[in-house]
Order: sequence, then structure tokens, then C-alpha cells
Amino acid sequence: MDELLSLRQQIDEVNIQLLSLLKKRMLLSDGVAQYKMEHNMPVYNEEREKAILEEVSSMAGQFDGAAKVVFQTLMDVSRARQYSLMKGGDKLRKTIKNSMRTSLSDYKGIIACPGVEGAYSNFAVKKLFPKNDIKFYKRFEDVFKAVYADEISFGVVPVENSLAGSVSEIYDYLSKYNLYIVCETTLEINHCLAAKKGLSFNNIKNVCSHPQALSQCSDIISHNDWHAIPYTNTAAAAKAASQSEDDNLAVICSSQAAKQYGLNILKESIQNLSYNQTRFIAISKNLIISPDANKISLSFCLPHIPGSLYRALMNFSVYGLNLTKIESRPIQGKGFEYSFYVDFTGSVFDEDTINLLCSMSEDFPAFSFLGNYPCV
Repeated sequence: MDELLSLRQQIDEVNIQLLSLLKKRMLLSDGVAQYKMEHNMPVYNEEREKAILEEVSSMAGQFDGAAKVVFQTLMDVSRARQYSLMKGGDKLRKTIKNSMRTSLSDYKGIIACPGVEGAYSNFAVKKLFPKNDIKFYKRFEDVFKAVYADEISFGVVPVENSLAGSVSEIYDYLSKYNLYIVCETTLEINHCLAAKKGLSFNNIKNVCSHPQALSQCSDIISHNDWHAIPYTNTAAAAKAASQSEDDNLAVICSSQAAKQYGLNILKESIQNLSYNQTRFIAISKNLIISPDANKISLSFCLPHIPGSLYRALMNFSVYGLNLTKIESRPIQGKGFEYSFYVDFTGSVFDEDTINLLCSMSEDFPAFSFLGNYPCV
């Protein structure tokens, strides 16, 4: 025990020395930032950082891996501070400065959502925009197209379910159409099994619904060996089932949609687990940041080098920001290359947060700021 105590005391002494050197290094880095500002030089110098890592790796011997991680982290932290001092990321700072800072409750226009009356997206719109009329579109992408073309100012779409995971195509459309998230809400999802009057539970052979709903209710489908038929939307599936000539077809939808289209509810709460929630986001072509915005979403790509994801996430830790989600999506047309989508709590009007975002916008390929918004 005395030996362990002695070793720990020695480690404490080394930590004090390291801390003193860290302070000295950061102050020197501040001097570098000042020089770069005076000479209009960029913050990031890839060749120098690469050379430093190669040198410390060769000098560290058996600890080369640890040395590279430590020195890479030092350079990342220094670079983030230089961005802060130099106020880099001019394009992103200008975008945020020019954003509309208003409450969405003041908007009086029409809201786009996928499906038909009785869809869960319909309920999400009513929660986010209770006084507005709704225009329904057949597909998720149709909503994005309408907003992008300025036909509609806002659209509401599902983005994530607590059982089935992310609605992956939504992330693809956010990137494709360069739209912003302006608010979000969460709904309790309670699926029922419904069919035209006369069809009994035991005579069901086919069941139709949106793929997410089919996934959320996969247990009852597989247990009864039903044939699952994907449809564009749960309420649209209910409407189609009410008009279908298939005498063995049931539908998974909300109880409201079943009643809307004259279907008989055969069983309530058929999802795999009782806790079933879906996040919905409102999208806009314009960046709108409400006064109560407390969540930020980003997308970016990472270079194919060891530790690139660790380095990206480390930045959030440095600034004490809480990541609430990270999602990867394959980049279409590129073999096994991915975009990353990140949600975290914060405000772009916090100095540390905007400095982090600006540094990421300069360092990471295909960086996109998706919005700073509230949960309603």
C-alpha cells in the first residue's frame, strides 16, 4: 500500500508539471492566433499537424499510440481556441446573424405534412401549429420539395421513433434540399389493428402500414405469420384498406384514422412495447431561431483517418456540451463513406458554442448547420 501511495504521489507531481506546460502551450497558441490574424493566415495547417504527430510518434517508442492521441487532442483544443480568438467561420456566423428570431406561433399560413387526415403527422402539426390549416402530400420527399420550392413555408415530418429508430430518409432529404429544422415535438404512438367490418382477427392474412409502423409492430405480425405490405403512410394505408377488395387485409394505424375511414378496431396497442414515441420536426427554407431554442442539429463528413470520429466528439466534451444523438448515413454514390448527424443541447448565441460550430465548419468536409430550435 505504501508503494502504491508513493507512485500516486509521483503521478500527482507529474500532473502539476504537465498542467504548467499546458498553460504555457496554450498561451503560445494564443500568440500564434494573433500572428495569423495579422497576416491573414488560416487556423488549420494540416501539414504541420501531420508532421508533429509523426515526430512525437517516433520519439514515444512503445507509447506512440498514446502520444499521438494526447498531442492530437492538444492541437484540437488549441485550434478551437484559435478559432475563438480569431472569430473564424465567417460564413456560418453571418448565416446565424441573419436568421429570423421569432416565435412560430405567429405564423398564419398552411403547413405541409405527409399522408392524409388522421395521420400521426397530422397530429404533430396540430400540436406545433394548432391554428393553421394543413396540406397533405403523399410522400415525405413531396413535403421537402414543396418547402424547397416556396409552395409552403413549413413542413412537418417524423424523424425518429423510440422503437424502430430513425426515419433514415429524412436525414437524406435534409441534406439534399438544404432545409433547416425550426422546432420539434414528440408524440405518444399507440397503434391499433383495424379492418373493414366483417373481417375477424383469425382471418387476417395481410396487413399494411408504413414501414416504420410495421417495424414497431413486428412481434404481432411475425407471431401470426401475416404478410406485411408497406405503404406510404399509416392513415393513407387505413384509407386504402377501407377501399380494398382484399377480404383478408388489415391495417396498422391510429384509432383516429380507423374511425376516420370507417374501419373496425380489432385490437388496441399492438406495438412491440408500450413505450412508443415518435419525434417530429418542422422544416423550413429559412433559418428561424426561436427565443427558447435549446437544441442544435448538425451534419458533417469525416476524413478517413484513424481517430477522426473521436476527435469530432471530443470537441463537444471540451465545451461541456451534451450530445443527445449521433447518426451515420452512407453517402450516395460513394462506397462506404458516411455523413454524420449530431443533435446536442445548446444555443448558438452562447460564445463557446458558436466558436465550436465555426471551427467544425472550417475543419470538417460537407459541414451543415441544420438548426437551433425548441421542443414544443
